[in-house]
Amino acid sequence: MTGKTTDPRVFISYSWTDSKHEQWVISLAERLCVDGVDAVLDKWDLKEGQDKFHFMEQMVKDPAINRVLMICDKQYADKADDRKGGVGTESQIISKEMYENVTQEKFVPMVVQLDESGKPYLPTFVSSRIYLDFSDDAQFEASYERLLRNIYNRPLHRKPSKGVAPSYLAESDETTAYKCVSVQKQLRSALVNDKQSWAGLLDDLFESVLSHLSEQRSKHTGKSIEERVLASIEDLIPVRNSIIDAVLDLCRYKENFPTDQVKTFLEKILQYNYRPEHNLE
Repeated sequence: MTGKTTDPRVFISYSWTDSKHEQWVISLAERLCVDGVDAVLDKWDLKEGQDKFHFMEQMVKDPAINRVLMICDKQYADKADDRKGGVGTESQIISKEMYENVTQEKFVPMVVQLDESGKPYLPTFVSSRIYLDFSDDAQFEASYERLLRNIYNRPLHRKPSKGVAPSYLAESDETTAYKCVSVQKQLRSALVNDKQSWAGLLDDLFESVLSHLSEQRSKHTGKSIEERVLASIEDLIPVRNSIIDAVLDLCRYKENFPTDQVKTFLEKILQYNYRPEHNLE
């Protein structure tokens, strides 16, 4: 990324289509300035006596410019493709910069006009680029927010930080702990999609938990009591998490909590509070 997003600076590239379009561009630049963006615009940054082509080239290549906003209407697209006027000059510079770096995020097409078939007017060299749609005045605020988020590098949706693989994946075979997790995931999907199978899956989850607890009584033999306790706790973590997630999902997605099913499960699980008579260890 070029420049600092804490104090962003943008250059606005557009065509002098008509007075209405020019006013739209000026209003956009003024709004950006109010929102903390240093908007460079020929109307107030290009002075008499300056070389306009040098000014354009400098703005496009200046590393202090975070974004070059390309305001795309029919006239802009036509001039860019025909390499005519100031837009044509800017387009030659911009296209060269973009072709040299295909991942370049500095250049942002902003479509303000569609053709008769509803397709955006875009210069050929940016036709494959993702653009911001400003063609519908009713959607201006939503599009403007997307633009600001782009400039400040504050996307609405952020990729979460990388975590670690779930502990149950370390198991070499499909243990009942893994089955608990698997059934819980199926239960969540059924609840989210309002499928009738959720009740049967809830029973399956409870049964898999009871089976896991039963297996734990004969597992980790040959170890000291401390090792057995620690190993059992570790084995129970994914099972415990499955129950917690299932209850939270039931509260979130079901208007009527399945009290009877949960009560029956809790009654059955009470037996595991006590050591079986045949187990003297």
